[in-house]
Amino acid sequence: MTEIIRTAGQSSVLPGAVRAGNLILTSGAIGTSVFATLRSDERIPFPQQAAEALAEVLRHVQDAGGTKDTILRIEVFLASADYYPAWNAEFQKVWPEPGPARSVAIVELANPAILVELHAVAVAAE
Repeated sequence: MTEIIRTAGQSSVLPGAVRAGNLILTSGAIGTSVFATLRSDERIPFPQQAAEALAEVLRHVQDAGGTKDTILRIEVFLASADYYPAWNAEFQKVWPEPGPARSVAIVELANPAILVELHAVAVAAE
């Protein structure tokens, strides 16, 4: 039987990543500064949220044994299509040349303070 490994996530009820064999799947990641504003009307700017969410996804993948270069797919959930150009700019800071496969969906997220959520599929670097 394949050993399943779970790493710490942004919430006590969600793993950062789950690894089975060499396959790594991350939970949804949001910008870390958003947690301080979830119960207020304050909004963290989209570029900051996107950069922090990307850093969290990378951390979760690394905690499970992967790297930026072993990420196969990024799934992006945006609260508005207006954020798409800013998302592309943040993505290209991490992957200036073709990186992982990706898709973007415009959705209503769990809390109006959250403007972007990311999921990743990766393989272990070993």
